[in-house]
Amino acid sequence: MASNKNGKNAYGLGKNLKMVISWPITVWAAFAGLLVCMLILVPWSVFSIIMLSAFGAYSIFALTLIFITRKKIKREMVGFASSYSHMQQELLYNISNPYCILDTSGKVLWMNKNMQNVTHTSGDYNQNIAILFENLTPNKFPTEKGGKTELCFSFEDRDYRAEIKRVEVGNEAGDYSNITKVKTIHIPEMSFIVVGLEDITEVNMYIKRVRDKQLVVAVIDIDNYEDSIENIAESKQSFVVGLIDKYIYDYFERVNAFVKKIDEDRFIAAFTYDGLSVFIKDQFSILETVKSVDIGKDVIQPTLSIGIGAGSDKYTETHDKAKAALFLALGRGGDQAVIKNGEKVSYFGGKVQMMEKNTRVKIRVKAQAMKQIIEANDNVIVMGHQNPDIDAFGAAVGIYEVARHLGKKAHIVLNEVTPGIKPFYDRFEGREGYEDDVFITSEEAMKIPGENTVAIVVDVNDPYRVECPDLLDKEAISIVVFDHHRVCERQISNADLSYVDTFASSTCEMVTEMIQYIDIDIKLMGFEADALYGGIVIDTDGFKSKSGPRTFEAAAFLRRHGTDVVRVRKLLRNDLQEYKSITDAVTHAEMFREGFMISEYHCENSATSPTVGASKTANQLMNIKGVKAAFVLANYKGAVCISARSLDEVNVQLVMERMGGGGHLSIAGAQIKDANIEDVKERLKAVVEEMINNKEI
Repeated sequence: MASNKNGKNAYGLGKNLKMVISWPITVWAAFAGLLVCMLILVPWSVFSIIMLSAFGAYSIFALTLIFITRKKIKREMVGFASSYSHMQQELLYNISNPYCILDTSGKVLWMNKNMQNVTHTSGDYNQNIAILFENLTPNKFPTEKGGKTELCFSFEDRDYRAEIKRVEVGNEAGDYSNITKVKTIHIPEMSFIVVGLEDITEVNMYIKRVRDKQLVVAVIDIDNYEDSIENIAESKQSFVVGLIDKYIYDYFERVNAFVKKIDEDRFIAAFTYDGLSVFIKDQFSILETVKSVDIGKDVIQPTLSIGIGAGSDKYTETHDKAKAALFLALGRGGDQAVIKNGEKVSYFGGKVQMMEKNTRVKIRVKAQAMKQIIEANDNVIVMGHQNPDIDAFGAAVGIYEVARHLGKKAHIVLNEVTPGIKPFYDRFEGREGYEDDVFITSEEAMKIPGENTVAIVVDVNDPYRVECPDLLDKEAISIVVFDHHRVCERQISNADLSYVDTFASSTCEMVTEMIQYIDIDIKLMGFEADALYGGIVIDTDGFKSKSGPRTFEAAAFLRRHGTDVVRVRKLLRNDLQEYKSITDAVTHAEMFREGFMISEYHCENSATSPTVGASKTANQLMNIKGVKAAFVLANYKGAVCISARSLDEVNVQLVMERMGGGGHLSIAGAQIKDANIEDVKERLKAVVEEMINNKEI
């Protein structure tokens, strides 16, 4: 008799069934016991003889029942069990939900009627399930015994939720080919995948209906409003303003939005989520419409910055999301729409650089605010980003000098002296007025008490990329941020003062400006001015890009404080091996789309960092006629670094954000860990292709 894993008979009779069939024996035993008692108490009476005759007759009956009908009853019970199993199979076959059984490779072994109807196949279909449902690939199957996963997908205009289970089979089983003899066979342990589908089309439809009526708030700013309008002839100002207003009202009112002008350069709009879908579909064409307004020559063209909040049932929270999205749009340079939907952030536009404002009021206000914060603390810790460049180093030196002139104990966090900063760093060693603990490591920074301490972050706004990320989480510490990169989704959110100026060429330029407006007499030494000037030179590619009036004014200020242009140029010169590597990378550069160049930078036995070499290579590629954007890849410390450059035709920041990085419209980069150059190159090409096809760049 076969046995199951619980030790019970698999195809013999169960305990309850045995009791039913064995009742004749039980009654016979009771009858015999009663008869023995009677013979003892009343031996050989008439009643005893009658009972003995009855016992004999019953014994014959019981034996006949046991030995003649037992096998028949058992056979009929097993037949019933077989019929019951068949009923179960029929029920599963005709159940309303589609079901199928697969092997672990995804090959279909069996499917019920409704699965056949859904897939338009027959019961003998034995191909891989992925041929029918491209989303149901073996990598989606659970790997653990008894594991279960869920997957939602669409198939032929219907939405389904798939429940995928892994079933283990491995026991003794019966063979009913001969019902009178139950044979046993052993089935080795095997794994099967059971897939059940649930049609959720209507559920999704109702969810979409509810979501489509959810409130969405947009805050719209006109960039460069004052600078644009003031330079337009008075006779034309009213017309231009009215035309821009009309474009904004018409654009949002086409989705039945409520639109209100709340300031001369700001609007607020409220509409439903389905209206937002319309705007996403046309890629916020209002951005290009406003830029098409003819305001005359030599006049700053107005653009729009739009912040949109969605994904919340609370109206105040939705409005707060819209304001946060607008802050992101402005921080990234304007001329774009940013959607903050729950925790997801999406970007649209941003194809041109917003014009620099001429006012110095903001610079003066930020300089005074920084001065007050430094004066209110005893310790000042300055740090840039990991793998520091000369812009981060020079800006840190500038802030250090401000703190020192205010009589505060200051330190610069520097975990690694990279090749790019080493020529400047070496000039600080042994300098009079510089203590031995000017430059400290992250471990040393964490030992400084948090009370009465301010951490000033320069040239970075990503909390995970600073030299000492843990320092930002330290209790009671004040935080100040100075950066010139476009704001990304991940930023330092707990700063007491944040000054992000995307118009500035470099953080060194920003720090140089603040030194001028901080109302203290700071006399920079030549090697300090050189560090600040070097940061400006590197980030502007020798004043070839992102160089406005402010840039040259900052350079002039540093020149007056002792910087030597020739000396800095010597410090920034390439070594021979680096020069050969740059030349080789330029020679082997590939034009993979019209105007898009890509290359690899490889340099061994060079004192220069591969990231610096890649940046210089990208700058060289932009000197080639017809090149719109250049991307140079290099291996560095287990990661693939990308340096991206453009002039004014392509926003490389958008491309690098897709690759996990960021930067400026014309200067950007990214780092991809645990990857190889070839894979990253193919991924980069795919991203550029997609963005070109979608007209995102």
